[in-house]
Amino acid sequence: MSVLQQGETTGTARMPHGWRDWGQDASAYEMGFDEKATYCGKRSAYVKSRRPNSGFGTMMQVVRADHYRGKRLRLLGSARASGVEDWAGLWMRVDGPKKELLGFDNMQQRPITGTTGWARYQVVLDVPEESVHVAFGFLLAGSGQIWAADLHLDTVSVSTPTTTAESDEVPTEPVNLDFSQ
Repeated sequence: MSVLQQGETTGTARMPHGWRDWGQDASAYEMGFDEKATYCGKRSAYVKSRRPNSGFGTMMQVVRADHYRGKRLRLLGSARASGVEDWAGLWMRVDGPKKELLGFDNMQQRPITGTTGWARYQVVLDVPEESVHVAFGFLLAGSGQIWAADLHLDTVSVSTPTTTAESDEVPTEPVNLDFSQ
């Protein structure tokens, strides 16, 4: 994982200050900011595949969880896509004191695919009291390009539903154990 200062480059792109590039095959991706692809007058950043691959690339940040412990946290932003063959999305991860995963959502169950215009997306997770770090960003898996803009990381009311698959899709009791349905 590398941290680039504003104005430094990854390939031909300039990485925005404070952002890191990372991924299963990060060298297969170009990442940086885009002066031309704006959203409501705001500059965007992008992840673009350089060559066919089966990994993913992400622009990300990691922050201490101190201000978010015991709260519900939302990553909200706008994104658009071009030629995304696998999937793309916003993501957030909450880590515990032994680097264990306490919460995670990468939009894989509700992906951005194909070519799209600008749309708003969100990821919402609870940050338990024992949390140490919160990592977040946007990613591209496979070929194509995704742009993100106007990102916000803020606390929300517990009445805002989390976006993890578990909260909506995992039943509270066993279902159809006799295979009759």
